[in-house]
This record gives sequence, structure tokens and C-alpha cells, in this order.
Amino acid sequence: MSSRLRFLPSLLIGLAAAASSETLTLDQVLGSAAERPAVQAVAERANQAEEALRIERRRAFWPTVGADFTRTRRDRTLSLSTPIGDFPSGGRTGTSGALSVTQPLLDPARMLHGIPAARHDLDAAQASHERARRERAAEAAELFFDVLALDSRRRAVDAFVKSLGARLDEVSARVKAGRALERDRLLVQLALDDAEQSRLELDRRREVVTHALGRAVGSDAPVEPLFTVEIESTGATPVADDASLTRALETRRDLAALRARLAATDRRRAATWAELIPRLEARADWVRSSGDSTPQDDWVDASVRVTWQPFAAGTRKPRARALRAEERAIEAELREAMRGVAVQVREAVADHRIAAGELKAATTGVKAAQEAVRVTGERYRAGRDTVQDLLDAEAILRDRDGRRQVALLELARARVRYELATGELLG
Repeated sequence: MSSRLRFLPSLLIGLAAAASSETLTLDQVLGSAAERPAVQAVAERANQAEEALRIERRRAFWPTVGADFTRTRRDRTLSLSTPIGDFPSGGRTGTSGALSVTQPLLDPARMLHGIPAARHDLDAAQASHERARRERAAEAAELFFDVLALDSRRRAVDAFVKSLGARLDEVSARVKAGRALERDRLLVQLALDDAEQSRLELDRRREVVTHALGRAVGSDAPVEPLFTVEIESTGATPVADDASLTRALETRRDLAALRARLAATDRRRAATWAELIPRLEARADWVRSSGDSTPQDDWVDASVRVTWQPFAAGTRKPRARALRAEERAIEAELREAMRGVAVQVREAVADHRIAAGELKAATTGVKAAQEAVRVTGERYRAGRDTVQDLLDAEAILRDRDGRRQVALLELARARVRYELATGELLG
């Protein structure tokens, strides 16, 4: 099979993918990934926490309305004994109904601790949602740069294939003129076949990664990246000093979620002991009855009730101990997370510096490889170097140029990782 026929399936796949794909910039990828359905499920938990806070407030401050109906039947007729005789005090059957309104006046456990605990739960859920958005965005950015890295390698291979094609024509002409051996032409042809196979493998991998990028942004179609890497776009070189670590510890939303959970648990433990404080509520009842000896059929009762529960079946201390154990677990998790954040920031800074160093070295390597190709080409045309020497020099240039393109992408990728580690991504 000729090289042109081998390249045809790759070309058809590329055209089919381009026809059904969508093109997104990095900002669009970050935004779409942050709003995908998996993130919205976390946002729903935040909505539920907000509703729980509203319910807790209503229970603490809003009145409640109730109604009851009672029908009684006695085994005898009641009578009232007096010195002048007995008088009936009601029939054997009776009915009564009441409509009541109860207004909480003071509920220390709920007002002082229950509502703040629910508010901390809401803060934790919102912080978890923000962190989930940033993590999904960072995952999509990784795939975004993976596609661009494959494209960079593809361009380098394309340039190499084009160079080998021209070299094959040149060597073939030299073979016909008797100035080169057939072995030289076969070596160039073999190198050209290998390069075209590498290009086909890159196309296959790119097809998979673009579909993965589409899934990461919530799309059924593959996504094509639209991005121009500039050195200036990667921002200033980050530093893992005390100020940056402190800023990361304050900014990271997953740490904020753990702190909010810790505060909520502390409030609930305090609410357990606040139950010892008496509760105060006002109540008004409208009552209507029949079948008794009173001449009034209906009346209104108004009362202020104080409720005190000094003993709750021995459950307060176990509940407080369980909540304290949960606090200690969250505190340990928070300490581990803070150590992990410090490691992530230092790792991201190191990755950024390594990428910057690789870019500098790759840029120098490209210039040196270009000069080597020029010199080797002149020596080959002068008969002082073999075609294999020239092929090796061109392969080195292709490798150095590919490394430079990948180093540019890795520098931008390292910046995204740094912003994720410090909590600044999508901030």
C-alpha cells in the first residue's frame, strides 16, 4: 500500500471529526466544564442546605397553627352534689374543638446554635460547589492541553514528512544520475513510512482525546481547542513563599468547606447543652364545646408557657460526645488537607519552573538543530556526509521543535495547575 493510500483513512477521520465537532477556547472550556451536570449535582446540595437554613429560621421565629377535635362518651352521667340536692353537670357525650396559634418567644438551642449551624452547613455546601467547579474545569484544561500537545507533535511530524518527501525526490534523482546508491533511497523511504505511521497513530489518539474533552465539557460531540500559546499568557513566575502559601490556605474552597463543617458541628454540640435552658412560647386557643354544664359554647384562652427539660432520657452527654468525636475527625482532616495544599502549591511552582526551563532549553535546541541540518545538508551535497547523517539531523530538528511546542503548552498547563492549587482558578 502506498504512503498516500495509508494517509487517506486518517484524512477521512479528520474531516468527519471536524464536521461534527465544536471549537472552544480555553475560557469557554473552563466555563462549560464548571457548569456540567456533575457539578450541578453538587450545586443542588447547596440549594438543599439553603432550604434547610430557611426551615430552621421559620421554626425559631414563625408561629404555628394547629387544630384538634375531641368527642367523648362517659359511662355515667356526671352530677354536682349540693346541700339542696344533686344537679346534672353534663351529658354522657360531649364534643370539643380547638384552634391554636403558638408563637415561639425564646428557644436558645435553635436560635443561638441551630440557625448558625445551618448557616455554616450552607457555607460548606457552597464552598464544596465552588471547589468542584474548579476541579472539573482543571480536568477539562488538562485534556485541552493534551489535544494541543498532540497537534504540536502532529505539526512536527507533518514538517518531517514533507522534508522526507522532498529528500526522497532528491535522492531518487541522485540515484538515477548515478551519484547515490539505491540503499540511500530505501533508507529515506523507510523513514518516510515510519513518519507517516507515527502521524496516523497521533490522529487516532487525538480522536480519543477530543471526545474525552467533549465529555468533560458536557458535550456529546468532540471538541476542538482554539488556543494560541504566548509566553506572556502564562503570567509571572509563581513563588512558593510564605505569602503565597498563606493566600492559598485562605483561598482554597475545599479548606473553607472543612472549616464551615467544623463550625457547624461545634454549634450543634453547643445546642445539645443549650437544651437545658428553658424555652418560652405564647399560645392562644379558640375553643368550642358542647355536652358539658357550662353555659358558654366557645371561648378564647391566652397563655405564656415556659418549658424546661432538665433530663432528656440520658441522651445529651452521648450526643455531645459523638459530636465532639466528629469535630476531632474534621480537625484531623483539615490539618491533612492544609498540608496537602502546601505540597500542591510547591509542586505546581516546581512544575512551572521546570516547564520554563524546558522551554528555554528547547528554544536553544531548535536553533542548534536548524544549524546542524544546514551544515549536514551542505556536507551531504558535497559528498562528505551520508544520507543517514542528514536524516538523523532532520529527525533531531523535528524532535527539538516538537519539544519546544510542548514546552510552551506545559508552561501554560503548569499555570493552570498553580491556579488550581492556590484556589485562584475561576476566581
